[in-house]
Amino acid sequence: MGDTSTTSSNDERGALEKLGPEILIMVFENLCDSPPEFLQSLRLVSRSFNIFAIPVRYRTITLNSNLLDPNATDVDITWQRVRDHTRHVNINTMLDWDAVVQLLSGCNRLQSMRWSVWHDNPSELFPKTLKQAIHELWPNLRLTVDRIDCPYTRPPFHTTSFPALNLVEVLVDDRRVSSSTEPLQRLLVASKNLETLRIEFIRNPFTSHAGRLPPVRKLVLGFRLWDYTPEESVLIWDFSRLEALFIRWHTLLYLDPLVNKSGLTRLTRLVIAYDWPGRNFVIDEDAEYNAARTLILRRIIEQIPHHQLQELDIKCQLSGLPLTSIVCHGNTLRTLTLLDTSGFETDGVAPVTTSTADLQLLLNTCSRLVNLSIAVDFDGFHSGSCPSLDILAQFRNLTDLTLYSKCLLAVPLSDTTDVIQDSGYEILHYFCERKEGLSLRSLKFNLKGWDPFIGSSQWLGISEEDLVDPVRYPRLLLKFSWDHNGTAKCEEFQVPQLIGSYARERKFHLTW
Repeated sequence: MGDTSTTSSNDERGALEKLGPEILIMVFENLCDSPPEFLQSLRLVSRSFNIFAIPVRYRTITLNSNLLDPNATDVDITWQRVRDHTRHVNINTMLDWDAVVQLLSGCNRLQSMRWSVWHDNPSELFPKTLKQAIHELWPNLRLTVDRIDCPYTRPPFHTTSFPALNLVEVLVDDRRVSSSTEPLQRLLVASKNLETLRIEFIRNPFTSHAGRLPPVRKLVLGFRLWDYTPEESVLIWDFSRLEALFIRWHTLLYLDPLVNKSGLTRLTRLVIAYDWPGRNFVIDEDAEYNAARTLILRRIIEQIPHHQLQELDIKCQLSGLPLTSIVCHGNTLRTLTLLDTSGFETDGVAPVTTSTADLQLLLNTCSRLVNLSIAVDFDGFHSGSCPSLDILAQFRNLTDLTLYSKCLLAVPLSDTTDVIQDSGYEILHYFCERKEGLSLRSLKFNLKGWDPFIGSSQWLGISEEDLVDPVRYPRLLLKFSWDHNGTAKCEEFQVPQLIGSYARERKFHLTW
């Protein structure tokens, strides 16, 4: 007998090759973000696959010394493919810049470049030869710079090193010594086409005499935004085109002058990262602190035209933000995180949950939600009826759901791990039996103490001794997920090591 597996493989390959070129082009277009190794393997399937795979394989390249080696095997063929098909270039290491320009000079289709090169004490942060080539060959090239370290203040850096008019995306960092931000500000002011600005950390404020920053579309503000006077704010910042904003709860108050001046009427995405106060108890000033920021948040949201917001991720004083301020975006809202600043972690305050009446209002007005994170009570679950889950199961488009809860247990127990997971499975089955519309991809139970740290989950730095009742209020995240075959998986997250938080936050800043 012949090899049936080989026969089957040949039949499948033949069937694919019978598809029209238009369909094959669409197939390979959808594979353009696949790893280069996978695209390379597709080229070996057949001649027709090779023809369609080559343009996709070389559309985005990462430059390295091997690619620039004139003695490499088939270097002429490789360079010609780069010149014929490359549109996007990544550079993340020091190279022979004359060789880089020699290779890329024939890339007439080059559209964008991502610059991720960083090294100590550079003579120039962006090579002059490459900058000149951009100016002469690709004047409309879109340049993304993964990191600019603010303390480098030498004149060649901020005034002449980077091609300012090509900059469309920048991440600013300041992890070194304190220094003036004026050279950085002058570079940003000169970057008239800048669309995305991520400021991870700066030690000193911008100044009004250095010029007004360009009106970016996306702004990510990290650890510190300085308290400017109302007059300084409008002379430094321009939010007239802002569509996506990430800001910390602590610094939200500083936006008040800008909100009063022009509002944020183009926003479609708003994320407020809550700052844990570093203690597990409440002080008298907390209520006033949270109320002032909630007022600013409410003003921002209510100035946005109805049915415009697509993503809203907030943790505020819910009593100061009427749900009606949110549901007026029901036609467009797809992602919603709605939590109170108190409870669920380690501040000793009774958790604030969303009532069934408000859940019903969300269902009636925001039926297109795909991703929802919300605090609920499981009242009645242990007796076979849970109104909050019954309402949530009616969100037909909902595929990712995170439920915050005090505990999944009916009574305190000495050994909770297995019982909590069993309760999680019971709630999972209860919910899935009633879920209407699309199937879930992910269901999480976020129990008291687990803090989603802007883009990655990690524990607050509190020891078990500081918790009043770790049995009644365990710190745990249960995650149920389903793969494309419908197979369920349960993961349990407990206290991880508090390392790498800076790297995780920086990754979030780069991807949001």
